[in-house]
Formats: sequence, C-alpha cells, structure tokens
Amino acid sequence: MRTEGTPGAGLGVPSAIPRRGIEAWRARLVWSGVDWIDDGVVACRHGRVAWIGRTSAWRRTGADAVDLGEVALLRGFVDAHAHLDLSHARIEERAVFERWVADVVALRRTAQGDASSAIAAGEDLLLAGGCTSVADIDGGARLRDGRGARLRTLAFVEVLDAHDARRREDASRRLARAGEREGRLVRAVSPHAPHTASAGLLRRAARACVPLQIHCAESEAEVEWMIDGTGPFAAWLGASPRRAPLEHLLRAGALRPGTTLVHANHLDPERDGPLLARRGVALVHCPGTHRWFARAAFPFAAWRRRGVRVVLGTDSLASNDALDCRHEAALAMDTLRASPVEALRMLGDEAEDALGRPFGRTGLGLGARADFAAHRTTAAADAALEEVLRSRQSAALVWIAGAQVLLCGTDRDASAPA
Repeated sequence: MRTEGTPGAGLGVPSAIPRRGIEAWRARLVWSGVDWIDDGVVACRHGRVAWIGRTSAWRRTGADAVDLGEVALLRGFVDAHAHLDLSHARIEERAVFERWVADVVALRRTAQGDASSAIAAGEDLLLAGGCTSVADIDGGARLRDGRGARLRTLAFVEVLDAHDARRREDASRRLARAGEREGRLVRAVSPHAPHTASAGLLRRAARACVPLQIHCAESEAEVEWMIDGTGPFAAWLGASPRRAPLEHLLRAGALRPGTTLVHANHLDPERDGPLLARRGVALVHCPGTHRWFARAAFPFAAWRRRGVRVVLGTDSLASNDALDCRHEAALAMDTLRASPVEALRMLGDEAEDALGRPFGRTGLGLGARADFAAHRTTAAADAALEEVLRSRQSAALVWIAGAQVLLCGTDRDASAPA
C-alpha cells in the first residue's frame, strides 16, 4: 500500500506553511507512521515536522527539497534499555548468570575512568543504526555529564542499597538528581532491582514523579532469594523480604505508569499480566541478550494478550552481539514472530509511551520533534521496512530536531566499537 500524504495530517497543503526557516528533504520512500509514501518529502521548521507528503505536491509550491536519492526515511529508533558505559565490555561468561553479574561488577570497578569513552562509543553505534533516543542506565560512581549527550538520553540514575541501611545515604544523594536536564539528557531513576532495592528506597524513588526503570525477575536466583532467602544471592545480600518481586514493588508504590520492568524472564503473563496492565507498567525485552544467555522463549504473545505493552532494548555489549536497534528488531521478527510494523512500533511510539515521553513526541509525525534517519534500500515499498530493519549497513544520515548528527559514507559492522 502507498499513501499520498500523512493520514489526518491537517496541513495537507504545503502552501499553508510559512517559508521562512523551512528545510525539506526528498527520498524515494518516506514512512508516514502507517505506510510508505512513494517519492516523498519531509519538511521541518524549528526542529519539528511541518509537512510530510508526495514530492509532486511539494513541488507545486515552488519550494526546494534536498534530494537524498535511493533511501528510505524512517523515524528515529528509541532504545528502551541500554548500559552505554559497558560499550567496551566483552564478558565471556554466559552459562552461570551470577558469575556474569560478578564479572560486570568487577569490570565496572576497574573501568570507571573509561566510562566516558565507552558511552561515546555506544552512542556512535546506536546512531549508526538510526537510533535517536536511548534509555540509559547511569550506574557510574559519578553521574555522566549530560551536556555531551549526542542522542536524546533518558538517563536512569541507578540507586540500590542491597537491603543494607548503611548504603541508603549514597542512594538518597543520587535520588536527589532526578528530574534534572542537561542538554539532550533528562535524569530519571532506576532502583536497580527488587533484590537490591529495599522497600524504603523504592518508596522514595516512586515518589520522585519521574519515570522508573527496574530490572525485574531476570534470573531464577534472584526470585529464589526474594521469596525464600536462599540461593546464590544469599551470600551477597542481607535479610530477604520474603515476598515475590512484584509484591515487593507493588507495596512500595513502584508499579505505576512510567515504570518499565526490564527482562521479566521469570514473571508469568497469566498470573502477573492483569496487574501490570491495570497499573500501566510496560516490559522491556532485549532479544539479543535473551539469545546471548540462551534463555527460554519469551512469551511475547501472551503478554500482549494480557494488555501489557512490550518494547525493545539493546542492553549492552557485555551481553549482546551488537548495539543496534535493528538487530533487536530482526530478532523480534524471528523469535517473537512480530511483524515489521510491530517491531518498528516497539522501537518507536510504544517505547516513547512506555518511558513517559520525556522528550515529547519524536519521529516523522506532523508536529513531532524531527528525529529521523535515511537508510539505503532499493526494495519496493512492501518489502522496504523489513529490509531496513534487517540491515547491518550504517544509516546514511541521521537527524535530531531536524539537524543532521551523523554522516556515514562507508559500511560499518554495528557490533564493532566506533
């Protein structure tokens, strides 16, 4: 199917747009949010999408558009969960999750001084894949300087006390930074996980009135410790709350709109889905990490049937073969049986909704903040979306707020550091 312009755009006549400050780009294909526009134009003004439609309609105004040639313009992807400070990490342990956790903790202790370069490398890889927004866990001893952020970054300040009262003062200092804005970065809060965040810390985080992101039920070991106080985590943690992870979060008021639970491998959609749907809580699934650890199939269809939103994240190169949203989309199509349009939504509008829209609406919708990318493709309209989502070729161009931020003239393996 092909469209003449943006459905319900309201500004279907280009002549209605003031000429001053307008920039426009023409591409062989433009994704309207519903379908492809053949031979389309995107026009931006003051960093927002002012018009989208057919080139023939744009030309009738006599206005110019930069011809980008054989590319498809697609909204910028939203990576709903990442650890960019681990972009230099390569950890071999996969068989025992608790050992992998220990390796990550040890790596962070020795690599704090290299965090800035790792974050920059991670940003380069995400941009090369057409990503323009990222939900990044800021777990460093010193919070990152947001003034250097190249992507729109929802930085989840990680707080944890391991159920130990002696660690709560530091967590409180970090919580105080919630809601700050620096450049393209907005700070939110990540109480690390139910097994590492006490009820009191969770309550304070939930009252912060910012988005929350929480690792939840990623492994059997953490669930075992939460409920019974036994298992591998018992040697690291204090007294168990003796309750299930979701009950722990619910009692603290942390299950609410704007909360995303990451991984959730050991939650049950039939048992837990109604509660999460009722509370407006979304799940973040990271297909690359799921495959990396050879985990059992993720019950995507069951969660969706229960009304729970599922969106996609990349996690990190400590537990993934690539840092590229398209890699996650391809795996979602292959392992979750998501359609190309579903995969795009999980990396777009649905991800923004799940994260509480900290930057408003971005993408290629009329009036949206103009975050989009040009991807090389020669495929016909019906096949182009899947081809783009399966591509490992660098995006040709990327724009944030209508300004170009990346120009890649050569192919790049998106799993390799920039």
